[in-house]
Amino acid sequence: MKQSYPQMGAARQEASHRVSLKAAAAMATTIALSSSVFAAGGTSEASRPSFLASGETLNVCNSPGFPPLSYFEQAGDAAPIGSDIDLLNALAKQWGVELHLVLGEFAGLLPALESGRCDMVMSGILVTKERQQKFDAVPYMKTSTLLLVAGDNKQINNLEDMSGKTLAVEAGTVLEKIAGEVNQKLVGDGRPEIQIQTYPKAQDCIEQVLVGRSDGTLVQDTEAAFRDKQMPGKLKTVFTVPGDQEFGIYLRKTPGDTDAVKAALGTLKASGFMAALPVKWHLPADATNPHP
Repeated sequence: MKQSYPQMGAARQEASHRVSLKAAAAMATTIALSSSVFAAGGTSEASRPSFLASGETLNVCNSPGFPPLSYFEQAGDAAPIGSDIDLLNALAKQWGVELHLVLGEFAGLLPALESGRCDMVMSGILVTKERQQKFDAVPYMKTSTLLLVAGDNKQINNLEDMSGKTLAVEAGTVLEKIAGEVNQKLVGDGRPEIQIQTYPKAQDCIEQVLVGRSDGTLVQDTEAAFRDKQMPGKLKTVFTVPGDQEFGIYLRKTPGDTDAVKAALGTLKASGFMAALPVKWHLPADATNPHP
């Protein structure tokens, strides 16, 4: 039986959805893992993060509108799929707990973590110095920001070419900041600003470009690769924003928790699990090797 996903309005509105490991194992999202990963029953309880010390559930805040990391394959599906979901299931299994996803809009994820509604956030969220002032972050995947336009667009080749045009960006993301910085430069040069339109999900931004309401959108390379495979020729990348970027798992600042998460990721990397994720989800081959 499929479970419908409730419509979410405000950024902090959330819907909890429990995904049992037993059910997840039967889903097509599951990657076959090396038997060495879970030898002797997986990670010992002593090496668990502190938020699992007295519980058997891993509560993770996630926004399922960011393919191929986390998304619903069909409207009304009971649970999201994606590389993030596969990795979360693997972490939960390694720690010997059940995964519980707390689903909500992207802009509400870190506030939900701060308020204690979840133990950690994993949802294609970039690691930034600003966010690390309040939370700890463990990188797990490399990425880059791209400017996408319609496949037949011949006028736009970089962000400054967006002057006076409309740009769709996901609300609450670093992408808003990138667009704002470009606008500052345009104003300084006496040129019209970019008209920035914000939407709850990355897929909403893609749709605005496809229907012609926006001239372009900023997305991560992971989403761009997914869309290119899904709809070849409909969109094209015209510019890559300079700089190294990484997606991170966000945690409250508690001594020992980042070390526990890093250790678990290290075990998954040694088993070959991390190298298998890009293959399955059509990501760059070295995506799961974070920057030094």
